[in-house]
Amino acid sequence: MNLKEYNEVKSLSYQQYCEYLKKKYGMVPYKYGDERNHKLGLYIHHIGEDKIPGLSSREAQTTEDCKYQLPDMLCYCDYLEHFLLHLKIGEIGADFVILAMGGLETWIKPALINFFYYGKKNLRVGEEYYSLIQDDKDVFELLMQEHDALVKEQDCVFDHNAALFLQLEETMANKGRALVVLGTGL
Repeated sequence: MNLKEYNEVKSLSYQQYCEYLKKKYGMVPYKYGDERNHKLGLYIHHIGEDKIPGLSSREAQTTEDCKYQLPDMLCYCDYLEHFLLHLKIGEIGADFVILAMGGLETWIKPALINFFYYGKKNLRVGEEYYSLIQDDKDVFELLMQEHDALVKEQDCVFDHNAALFLQLEETMANKGRALVVLGTGL
């Protein structure tokens, strides 16, 4: 997503943006988890993440919420679009911030911080995911501003997660293993 596109979509609601992405990339043809869904450099986002967290987990794929794994409840997105999707969930209202922040704080934001600020790529993510966004640091910085405003509005503090993730990733890359110990409440 480049700056021009960001400016065109930033005012869309979460549902409108999901529909926009379906038109942009086409429909996800198969149920979540089917390898035939792969599109180079694109993630699959669960549209139902505004209702249920963790829909990409194995457990969620086998529960009564399987309807959220079907093609009409999925959309393709690049790394920055995935960030924006989660921000849009948080913008729905205060009760939605927790739904929005799980995957965003755990995986998306730290990996993008690593990439744009430190030139490091998540070891589990292919090069193609970064090649689609490599020239769009300006969009990432705008998304970070939106994120910070949303988090500040909700009195959430997540910066420690990014630092921990970066340290963990570096240790894993260098030593192949790591131990993370967190105090209660972190």
